[in-house]
Amino acid sequence: MRNAYWQRPSADQDARQQGVAAIEFGISIVIVLMFLFGIVSYGALFWAQQKVSYLAAEGGRYAVAQSFSNPTAAADSACIHVKKIAEQDLLLNATSNSINVTCAQTTAQCVSATCATIAVSANVSGWPLLQMMDKLIGLVPNANQVNKPSSTELTSTAVVQIM
Repeated sequence: MRNAYWQRPSADQDARQQGVAAIEFGISIVIVLMFLFGIVSYGALFWAQQKVSYLAAEGGRYAVAQSFSNPTAAADSACIHVKKIAEQDLLLNATSNSINVTCAQTTAQCVSATCATIAVSANVSGWPLLQMMDKLIGLVPNANQVNKPSSTELTSTAVVQIM
């Protein structure tokens, strides 16, 4: 006796089902890849920010170390040191249009001592990952409500007392 509740789909129905599965896969893989691409691109952006912060901290550390031997030129030698490290960094050089390192030796921030200020900034406006993510965010309905980074400049500053 044949089961009345289950029938094998015909060849025509089976072919249509495979077509529907392919369409569902195509739509879902695009969404999954967009999320994955967003995670990777913003992860790389945070990595670049960590590198900029490291450069500023390294400049401050170097200025303190140099202040024992030559306190008047500690900020300048720290600036040179940080620029050498920044030139060798592949991520920042590949993703940034420009890496700016500024150093100043002042008494303005330190009341009774001399301080060295090391500021490092990297402009990532030409970064392909950011440009692509901006275009993808534009495809989302109500995209004007999405919180995007307001600046494409990654900055970090270190202030150390040297005298």
